[in-house]
Amino acid sequence: MLSDPGEMTRIVKKAALYMGASAVGICKLDRRWIYSHRFDPRSLDHSAIDNIPDGFESAIVMLHEMDYTLMRTAPAYGENAATGRGYSTMAYVAASVAHFIRDLGYEAIPCGNDTALSIPMAVDAGLGELGRHGLLITPRFGPRVRISKVFTNLALVPDKPIEIGVREMCGVCGKCAKACPGQAISVDKPTMQGLTISNNHGIYKWYINPEKCFQFYVALRDPF
Repeated sequence: MLSDPGEMTRIVKKAALYMGASAVGICKLDRRWIYSHRFDPRSLDHSAIDNIPDGFESAIVMLHEMDYTLMRTAPAYGENAATGRGYSTMAYVAASVAHFIRDLGYEAIPCGNDTALSIPMAVDAGLGELGRHGLLITPRFGPRVRISKVFTNLALVPDKPIEIGVREMCGVCGKCAKACPGQAISVDKPTMQGLTISNNHGIYKWYINPEKCFQFYVALRDPF
């Protein structure tokens, strides 16, 4: 085993890019972003979960670019294809990186959208900033990314959050809110209080309305 966290960080990032990640960053595992409960849609019950053992202090956060041309077809099926491929890439790359770390003699847990909030971890890992529309905006790919992560007890050097002017631009632009067909994006100023039970309150940001977004999506896919 290597004992130098800096060298291990370099190796892990190189491996993640080789396995197919579009970009990779490291952050200290902030347990505020880990889900505390599981919801059962059949019984409507919430049950407490504790998936990440003590000693897991690092998160490897990876971006997976979605095709620009196909994403421009949204809400048509070309965009669905790009999104589906993004999900498939997430699963493969996260599992591969976790397996690589285990082969080094450490523990690793791969995650997609499950287990923890991806966007705050991506912000912590220096991969982008949160936009008004509730998505991560990255320097190279904009919001055209899916996010996966790997939690590990391997000691790594965390990256620092970046500022690329997203908050300032979103504060004066607002085009996404005006164009949103489900009217799910806030036209107001950032706040600490979300709009619905689906929001995570307590962070100063623009809160989207997930229920409006989902209702529009369902109506779009099943117009009858």
